[in-house]
Amino acid sequence: MSISLDDITAARNRINKYIQRTPLAQSPWLSELTGGRILLKVESLQTTGSFKLRGAVNALASLLERSEAAPRVVTASAGNHGRAMAWAAEQLGVELTVFTSNDAPKTKRDGIRRHGADLRDVAPTYDEAEQLAKTFAIETGATYISPYSHPDVIAGAGTVALEVLEEAPDTNSILVPTGGGGLLSGIAIATKALAPTAQVVGVELEVSHPFRTSLIAGRIAEITVGESIADGLSGNLDPTTITFALVKKFVDNTVVVSEGGLRKGIYGLVANEQLIAEGAGIAAVAALLESTVNAADQTVVAIVSGANIDVERLTEILSEGGRCNVGLKQPRTEVNCNNSMTSIRPCCASGTHFLGFDGRISTRLASVRRLMDTMSSTTSATSSAVIFQSEPACARPPSKAVVTEPGIT
Repeated sequence: MSISLDDITAARNRINKYIQRTPLAQSPWLSELTGGRILLKVESLQTTGSFKLRGAVNALASLLERSEAAPRVVTASAGNHGRAMAWAAEQLGVELTVFTSNDAPKTKRDGIRRHGADLRDVAPTYDEAEQLAKTFAIETGATYISPYSHPDVIAGAGTVALEVLEEAPDTNSILVPTGGGGLLSGIAIATKALAPTAQVVGVELEVSHPFRTSLIAGRIAEITVGESIADGLSGNLDPTTITFALVKKFVDNTVVVSEGGLRKGIYGLVANEQLIAEGAGIAAVAALLESTVNAADQTVVAIVSGANIDVERLTEILSEGGRCNVGLKQPRTEVNCNNSMTSIRPCCASGTHFLGFDGRISTRLASVRRLMDTMSSTTSATSSAVIFQSEPACARPPSKAVVTEPGIT
């Protein structure tokens, strides 16, 4: 099925009143580390805590436009998509059933229940949850909406790229956390239509990289999935997914990151920028920390895609990070933690600062500060406020385009 820039533009018009336009901000920490100009697209501050709300609202609103009667909907999720669908279903008056694995993060499952969806968290793995959801659709007549292999979900996710390229039209590359490929596909379609020379790079896990494996094989291939703190990026692709062809056509490159890189990124973002990201949400930052992409003299956007991490996991990572001694210029093999992060700056075109964004951010930052204060005996993190400097993120043009090999690295 074809998905175009027009579909993504229509999705933005459809979802605009339901979502937040999230900040795009420069990170001097990552800029110094890489020698480039690194911008963070902070979808972790989106309503429901991830980018997933964009596709969820677009999919349900589009379905209602096509339906004569209120539809019954079922979906599968690692957590964030289900939480976003539950929020959207509550807003739009849609009956929703969500299948997740029984070990999905508690904060995500609680969010699904809180918005009134029927949660079925009985499957041992995400792959099995997806199969249960499809079987439920066949048996009940409910409409199945995939968390990634659905044109309306992909078009909604693509609206992230519209915002990025409006605020930073000189972007050389966009790094995208990649699980089932819905966000990657949507961003790639929009980017290649609006900025054809910009590179789009998917970031997968060392322990779960179905796109890397499938692109090498030339077909969708099954992988053995290892354990990861990035539950939202783990799992096999649906054998019938539409995202494989889209990634093959529009995406320039894919890279993988380690579990240590994910932990290092989570710790650094909290300790010095006082922003929370979950394992899946930090993957693009981990790619920069592990030098899997060339960012020198480039404008690179890293999508921070979600913040729904259980407090126990966050506390564990902060404790681990505070006991480490990793400098700013550590090589790729040293990926356990980081304690050298500095402040971030707002993009000149966005008109939004984290501290004033949607009235929720000052509360979230205060919670982070309290958490950091309670851990001061075991971590080296500070509890100082985020500092915004006067230089805008869009001030300095890049000197050259990203140079990467097409396909796989």
